[in-house]
Amino acid sequence: MTIDLIFSNDWELFGDGSGDYFRDQHAPLQQLLDIFQGEGAKLTVMAEVAQQWALTELGNREPWARFQSESWEAILKETVRRGMDVQLHLHPQWLGGKWRNGSWDLPLDFWSISSLSHRELALILNRGKTYLDTLLKPVHPEYECIAFRAGASCIEPSEGLAPLFLDAGLLCDTSIVQGARHGSFYDFRKAHSNLLPWFVDDTGFASENPNPAGLLEIPIHSCSIWCSPLLRRISPRLHYLLALGTRVRRAGIQWTRKNGRWLEGRYPRAKRPHSTDGSKGGGMRVRRILARLLRRDLFILDTDLLPPRAFVAMLQKIQKNQTARAFAEHHQGAVPVMAIGHCKSMMDGENIKKTLREIRAAMAGNVRFRRLRDVIRDCIPEEKKATHDPRQP
Repeated sequence: MTIDLIFSNDWELFGDGSGDYFRDQHAPLQQLLDIFQGEGAKLTVMAEVAQQWALTELGNREPWARFQSESWEAILKETVRRGMDVQLHLHPQWLGGKWRNGSWDLPLDFWSISSLSHRELALILNRGKTYLDTLLKPVHPEYECIAFRAGASCIEPSEGLAPLFLDAGLLCDTSIVQGARHGSFYDFRKAHSNLLPWFVDDTGFASENPNPAGLLEIPIHSCSIWCSPLLRRISPRLHYLLALGTRVRRAGIQWTRKNGRWLEGRYPRAKRPHSTDGSKGGGMRVRRILARLLRRDLFILDTDLLPPRAFVAMLQKIQKNQTARAFAEHHQGAVPVMAIGHCKSMMDGENIKKTLREIRAAMAGNVRFRRLRDVIRDCIPEEKKATHDPRQP
């Protein structure tokens, strides 16, 4: 069985509008492009377009904003020119973003896709696809924007949304992480799969339509494992050994810890919009204390969070997964696997470079690095594929 590994990266500023474009987006993406090209791998950039639209509007009167907007477009053209992929990403709060007193002021009540009416969402999806197609098709004629990811995974409630995506020419959503939940916005604990793609049901993107038609969902890979947060703090190497069955190098642990502290300095958790608050009350307090000793924890295939050997261990678990093997038997021997990362959350490229090399060393011949748009076309039926030829105007 071959794993078709998709390295996606959500390319954006921080959720409250803070951050610096060149420091937090442009320079890290340039570094990633160099690393992926040097390692013979493929990267898919999930480009936050509403942020770009706000910046472009500001650029009509502010030269510095116009320069940033032009730089945004230039590096995405370079991304496609280098053989990588770009797809659609959206945080609705940017649609009402205003530049005031030297910083972005975003209406955070519009954090979720559900804050938009169906009519508004349809217009935005069409606008986003058209914008990326118009920008990037001249760079490569077979480029097409056919995939979407909701900002902060906020795609729910999604009942009745699939036709809006399909009408816009978007064939795939990739917002769901099985096991993840946010009390205010989504609960993916009962999502159809933590790994395998599915065609979404009318009731919502997290449920499967047994007929191979409609909108495709490729989830970000995750697995729920019993572990001890206390052990993770005291002995992270033992934590990964017990949770994933692998011996993680000290350098990998050191990088992830240092990166976590670095990110906290850039974007403190206490100041992040809509962060989950701990429950209060005596009973809940006891439950929280017990959860520090043992609980089911969610491991996400995230290049900013996992040491290289832990990342590889999750891929190796997939190779042994009988459900994945059964899927591959009916799909040309391959199973697609979605990984995620964020340029803004990446201290440097050291971890991702080591991860790519660790994959090649440990799984040579069993992993292919793929672009998202190519994997989507492998997954959709032939009759549907024929109606969405990216070479057609």
